[in-house]
Amino acid sequence: MRRSGGIDASLTVRFTGQALASIAVVGSASIRWGEDVSINGATGTALYRNGQVLVARAGERTPVPVPAAQLPASGTLAGNFVDLILGRVSAPAAPASCGLAVARLTEAAWTSAESGQTVMC
Repeated sequence: MRRSGGIDASLTVRFTGQALASIAVVGSASIRWGEDVSINGATGTALYRNGQVLVARAGERTPVPVPAAQLPASGTLAGNFVDLILGRVSAPAAPASCGLAVARLTEAAWTSAESGQTVMC
């Protein structure tokens, strides 16, 4: 992870199975924040660029936008929680195991940034 005055940050994660994810946030007081998430795996690449999802499958050289109709429905955390409490949905959008995985990844990223070493999580 690198930081420049608390404004720019990037993180690269290699997952079991050799998939590689790169996440970057870039911005300043004078420009809008930009978000870049890249996931490269054995069967293709998925990119998130400022609100748009692009995919290039194995053998394809150019990522193409994923049509909105092919993406899951969006919502809010609060809305999902209310729907769960009211019985409108049978399971949370993100189970506790997802939160645990995010916490482990976050801790590994911070530990790696501090030590300069690879951290397995």
